[in-house]
Formats: sequence, structure tokens, C-alpha cells
Amino acid sequence: MDRNQIEDLFDEQKGNRKPLAQINQTGETDLSINGYQYQLVANEGDAFDLEVLRVTYNTFFSKYDYILGDVGYGQLRLTGFYTDERNVNPASKISAVSDFLVEYCNFGAPYFILHNLEAKKVKPARKRQNLNNKPNSSGRNRNRRSNAKHSFIEEKITKRKPPIEKRKSTIVSESGEKGRRHFKIRQRQK
Repeated sequence: MDRNQIEDLFDEQKGNRKPLAQINQTGETDLSINGYQYQLVANEGDAFDLEVLRVTYNTFFSKYDYILGDVGYGQLRLTGFYTDERNVNPASKISAVSDFLVEYCNFGAPYFILHNLEAKKVKPARKRQNLNNKPNSSGRNRNRRSNAKHSFIEEKITKRKPPIEKRKSTIVSESGEKGRRHFKIRQRQK
């Protein structure tokens, strides 16, 4: 396949792509995406195109407070950002958008920013509690012994191997020439 055939195939597949979201524009800067209200905050270089957004948008972005869409080489790329009040990575906050545009987007590339007015609140991950440390009805931890006489530490004792010289299956020879390093060669007996 040559480049033209690949581009034609790509355009054909792009045309057959089904939209993942229902997007309705309710005003000049207001729109509804899958029932969530959005507001167009910035539209630099007239980057906002409703039809391209319909094809590119994924429901994954509904959790973000802001969606940045930048256009490079005819492709729309979406990135999500949170408000500055949220406890997230600083690179994921809306105040980092200017840094993102400089570092990851083409210079002077058109972009738009959508503000999600009804963003899903991100629930903090629950920490798993160790059931052994959970207090029981008496207020004591389950892993503690009630009687002190039963509490002991079990130690693992391993056998020590005899020195190499006393082992039956090895032969030890030394090299002790003057001015050379001394070392031992260990060989197994057959």
C-alpha cells in the first residue's frame, strides 16, 4: 500500500465512525454533552467544530471540570483538567493549561476549552483496612493474644554448612604465586 491508499482508507474509516456522545448546541457558547451542561470558555483560532467533537468525544471526559481540545495536523486531541480546588496532580489542574499548550501542542495550534458545569465528583479511593487490626467488641485488637503466657516469637533456625575444606563433595586448590592474587578454586567431585 502506498501513502495515498492509506490516507483514503483512513478517511473512509473516519467517515464510518459512530459518535460516542449526543452533543447539542443550546446557545452560542453553551452546549449539552450526554445531558451534562458545558460552556465554551476559549476558542483560539476558531478550533471548535461541533461535528469533529461528536466523533472524538469519549464519555471518559465527563469526570473532568475542563476539556481542552487542540487541533494539530487536522486531528482533534482532547485532554481533561480539574479545577484548582481539587486535590490532584498539579499538572492536571486548569492552571497548568498554558504549560500544556507550550510543551505538548504545536506552536500556534488552534485550541478550545470547554467548562463542565456538572462535572462528576471524583470519590477518593477508600483505604483497605486490615481485618486483623480491626478492634473487636472488647476494644482489643484481634491479633493480640489475651494471655501473655501464649505470646512467643517463633524463630526459624537453619543449619550451618561445614567449611568448604570439610565438605565431601568439593576439592579446594589455591593459587599462591608471589605477586599474584590468592584465590581458591572449588570443584565438585564426581
